[in-house]
Amino acid sequence: MTVFSVQHFLEDHFEQRGLADIDQYAVRVANAFERVGVGATAESVARQIGRIHTAFFRRNTDLERREFEQQLASALLRRFKKKALIPA
Repeated sequence: MTVFSVQHFLEDHFEQRGLADIDQYAVRVANAFERVGVGATAESVARQIGRIHTAFFRRNTDLERREFEQQLASALLRRFKKKALIPA
């Protein structure tokens, strides 16, 4: 998994939902997701995403931020399940 594949997934996800990403929120979410550990839960990913300063939610006023972040975290974990490295 690369940060770019996560970013692309997020950009497509936002576009399909008709959401405007005016300040590269997808890039910041992808970077935040990259920082979480292997054993991350949807709640820990959502907390990490929640620390991002963004204008995304001011532009997309129909979204409830905490609920959206939780759904986004769950979608990311489903799509990009982090695997522990198995020692050789």
